[in-house]
Amino acid sequence: MPKIDELPFDFIRRKLSVTVRTPKGEALLICKGAAEEMLAVCQSYQQDGELHLLDDQARVKITELVSDYNRQGFRVLLLATRRLNDAEASLPLSASRVSVRTTRHFNFS
Repeated sequence: MPKIDELPFDFIRRKLSVTVRTPKGEALLICKGAAEEMLAVCQSYQQDGELHLLDDQARVKITELVSDYNRQGFRVLLLATRRLNDAEASLPLSASRVSVRTTRHFNFS
């Protein structure tokens, strides 16, 4: 997928953001980062192909799962996506612009 723009990982945001053009021509924002940071900006998650609301109960369950993996020595990153319209995709990524996007979702299995 051709990259449109990128906001590199930094230790303050604790995430990386990139805008790409899909093979179908759609613009897509992809973010990956620390579980806590990603959970703070997501409203939904995808599990087994179904989209679910990321409510408080789901956040607690996911946080517990992440903690279990961390105790086992694994580092856990979450990957979130958001479709963009052409006007949004044409704007440069910035930390403030990416942080206000709250319609992301991530895959959870």
